[in-house]
Formats: sequence, structure tokens, C-alpha cells
Amino acid sequence: MKFKQLYISLLVVSLAFSCFTTKAETPAFYVEVPYTTINGKIIIEARAEGVPGKFIFDTGAPTYITYSLARRLSLDATSTQNILDAHNQSMTLEKTQLKSLSMGIKPGINIEEIPVTIMPEGHLIEQFGVDGMIGCELFPGAVVRIDSRQKKIIITDNISPFRINLRNRLPLLHVQGQIPFIELNVGAGVMETVMFDSGSGAFYEMISATASEALRENAAALQSKGYGSSGIGMAGVASAGEHNLIRLFELRVSTGRFRNIVTESMDAPCSRLGSQLLDYGTVTIDYASSAFYFEPFESAPQDLYKKRWNVDFTVANGHVVIACVWGELVEKISPGERVLKIDGEPVGEVNIADALQSSIVKIKNEKAIITVLRQDGTEVEVTIEKK
Repeated sequence: MKFKQLYISLLVVSLAFSCFTTKAETPAFYVEVPYTTINGKIIIEARAEGVPGKFIFDTGAPTYITYSLARRLSLDATSTQNILDAHNQSMTLEKTQLKSLSMGIKPGINIEEIPVTIMPEGHLIEQFGVDGMIGCELFPGAVVRIDSRQKKIIITDNISPFRINLRNRLPLLHVQGQIPFIELNVGAGVMETVMFDSGSGAFYEMISATASEALRENAAALQSKGYGSSGIGMAGVASAGEHNLIRLFELRVSTGRFRNIVTESMDAPCSRLGSQLLDYGTVTIDYASSAFYFEPFESAPQDLYKKRWNVDFTVANGHVVIACVWGELVEKISPGERVLKIDGEPVGEVNIADALQSSIVKIKNEKAIITVLRQDGTEVEVTIEKK
């Protein structure tokens, strides 16, 4: 069956997919959505009620639109919702109804009557240059394939044309609506339920409870202890706290094998596989058959060990500040303190939009001396290094 253009409401899409997910070789529909990446985020173009914009494709979240887009479309709030972000921080947001959202190479796909959440006015996501996030609940019963080599997302009703080896199949767990969860063995029999979150720019982020179990079962080694913020979520910068830097010896995702994954423990509802997984293979989510497929590009194990700085940076009020410190530096500098110089060169004001789309600081060597303005008003020089 061919379509000149495909119009789908959320109700109709669910019914259509349930009818079309058969063993037929020819899909009833097949839509390709090109994407680009910015700092680990998958960015697609879409039209919200006919207005063109850019959106983060985020399998780990519902669909959001920015406050600015809601105002441009004259959308009023219809209700409120309490949410818990990726760092266990809660906030209350407004909800509304989007009449239509279209995407993909023509004829593309047009989804109608979509409940969406409105981000707070001036939210950090607007500085990323996007108009919202497209979540996984838009495609109930569909097959969604993310192909990083061709830089495209495929939305269809039938998995058979992809001819995926069933050895690459994992059961898709229904933990939280349409958000994809799978169960992984993170070594030494330590099992955990993990979210595939394409909105995360990391490879793997581990919750503290799993990190503790992995260390106890000798499936991981402790690299360093630290203190500070673990990142920025929907509700803002995560609260400062103690963290462990963990080296996980091995992680398997279907037939993909990964070694020496360095990750920091985090206070969050669940561990996450992020968009860096797509650097090593293709992900296909078959919602109708409750299956998750990862097809690795290489059969050999991939060693992911990378040195990392013993300090993390972030931006606050236009300045580079300390986000998290590791090891001995915990006694010398603290989160929130401003970085004045790097190797004697002054660090100027930073545009938050630029910081979100690239590295906050660029240091050529594996050691550097930074000058930090302490909370008591004094300045201190400390040596930082990659370890």
C-alpha cells in the first residue's frame, strides 16, 4: 500500500499498527527522518502546527515544547503535571494539546492531537537552539530504527525489511509507558533494568545502587571519589553530592561487547544507555512485538577506556565554574567556584548556548594549572590532569 501523504492521530496510529504488524514483507508505511547531532543530542526538523522547528529526539522522555513555541502557537495550558527529572529532582509543569506535528522526508508523517508538556519560561533547553523534545510515546505499536551511519531515523510498521539477526534481540520491558527499558548483565551476574535514553549524550550512566553492587561483586573497580553536581536535568542543575567514578569491566548489549566503561554513579531513578551506544551499532525498537535490537558494527569487544579530567566544569551566570571535583582536589576547590585562568590565560565570559553545543573549556595537554576564585574571596592555583 502506498501513501501520497500519511496523516495519523494518536488513536488511529495505535489501531493501525496493531493491524499492520504482520509477517508481510512490504510495510504499509515507511518514513525516513534525517537527523544531525550536536554534543551528543539527536536533532531532527519537524513542523508543529505548520511552524518549522528543531527538536531533540529523546526516547527517554515524553514530548515537550518550549515556552516560546507555546506562545508562538497561542497554546494555553489545560492541566499541570508533576515530573521527576533524570537527577531525581521534581517540578510542576503545564500541559497542553498540540494539534499536529509532522516530520520526515515527504510525504512524511503527520501526528495529530498530541498531549505535550510545556517547559518553563527561559528554560536552558531554549539555549540549545531547539523548540522542544520529541518523545517515544508518539509511536505506539511502531518500529523505530536509529541508524547512525546514515544519520536517519526510520519509522515504520514492519521490522522484516531490516532482516535483523534474532541473536541481537532483547526483550523490551514495559516499565514506564513507551520509554524503552531492557535488562542487562553488567558483570558477575549483576542484573539491572536500564533505560535506552537517546536524549543522554553519554554511553552508560549507572545509578549508585548498581554501582555499589557491581563493586561488591568485583564486576567493577573504584577509580576515584568525588563531590559536586552530576549534571543538568529538566529541573535544573543537580544538587551537589558525593559520587564514585567507576570502571565497569564489561557490559554486553545483545551481541555487542564493551569493556572498561568509565562512568560516575548518580542519584537517579534508573541507569541509562545513552546516544553514544549508536556510535557502535544500530538500535531498532519494535514496540508492537516488545523487542529491542542492537546490531553492533563490530563483532570484536570494544574497549571504551578514556582518561578524564579530575575536575568537571559547568557554566553559571556567564562564567566557567567548578561542577565536580575528584580525588585530592576535593580538599582544595569546591563546586560553584569560578575559574579565572587556565595556564595563565584569563577565562572570559561564556555564552551558555555555545557551552551547551561544544566543550565548555578546551585544554590541549593532559595537565593544566587553573586559577580558582574561592568562596572566601581568595584565589588559589591548582593542577588538574587527565587520569
